[in-house]
Amino acid sequence: MKKFLRQTLIVFAPLILGLVLVEGYNRIVENEYSYKDQWVKEHAKEIRWVALGNSHAYYGIEPSKMEAGGFNLALPGQSVYLDYLLFEHYNPVLENLETIVVNVSYASFYRNHGVAKWRRPYYYHKMGIDSDSMGFYSVSKLCMSCGLGFKPAVKPVLQKLKGKSNVLCNEDGSFKKKKQESGNLEGEGNLERHLSESGKGSNQRAIYQMLSELALESGVQIIFVKLPKSQSYLEGLPEEKVRAMDNFISDLVSSNSGFSYLNACDSLGLDDSHFSDIDHMNSKGAEVFSTWLDAYL
Repeated sequence: MKKFLRQTLIVFAPLILGLVLVEGYNRIVENEYSYKDQWVKEHAKEIRWVALGNSHAYYGIEPSKMEAGGFNLALPGQSVYLDYLLFEHYNPVLENLETIVVNVSYASFYRNHGVAKWRRPYYYHKMGIDSDSMGFYSVSKLCMSCGLGFKPAVKPVLQKLKGKSNVLCNEDGSFKKKKQESGNLEGEGNLERHLSESGKGSNQRAIYQMLSELALESGVQIIFVKLPKSQSYLEGLPEEKVRAMDNFISDLVSSNSGFSYLNACDSLGLDDSHFSDIDHMNSKGAEVFSTWLDAYL
């Protein structure tokens, strides 16, 4: 029996050691989540507005090209519930916060589930956001790498070995890598995924209400905004559900003084050269949109 245990230990020792090293590195390495958390805390008194939302806002809103005092807190796949949790989490230290810019899109309004499960440990370990009510398993709190899964857990180590940064955002919090190429847009799978994962939006409606109530209590204005998408993406969305989404946000705005709802999809006339794929702006598009949004801030 002892011999068996010894042999088993010899076989699994490298795996255990590897997991410990990967876990330790993931805990200490800086990525866009930890960067944003640290930046907000260090510049809390300077911040007058923040952007919240999923990858559409992460790619499309560049505070560095806008009025001073802004920061982008959007992240890939970020649900409106996480928008609410982030606002709730950082609001106490943002003494001079005046406005939050909240992305409204078909994906954020109707998607049945929130951020991908493997991203949730980042919010907990890097930003202090506890999303237990979203089904965040306790094992992910104890072992960050276990929650991330093999590929996301190993990737930061490989990035370090290649001499590359794990921080994928610019200093202002916006996404760092936005392709400039124009032509035939890719990403049709994004539209298919958004449609297949969509529900009735009942939970999201309740969360938008919660977000609005917290903003009112804090004396903070909300600018809800539909960021530009390519024409092919917009034409693939169900008109009735888009209309229902617009009506809900419009009613929310009309019943709360100081709120507004901007539709950039119909206002800027962007073409395919402004997008990196079917539903994300590239740097060219982000600059045009950010300059347009700046007028409202």
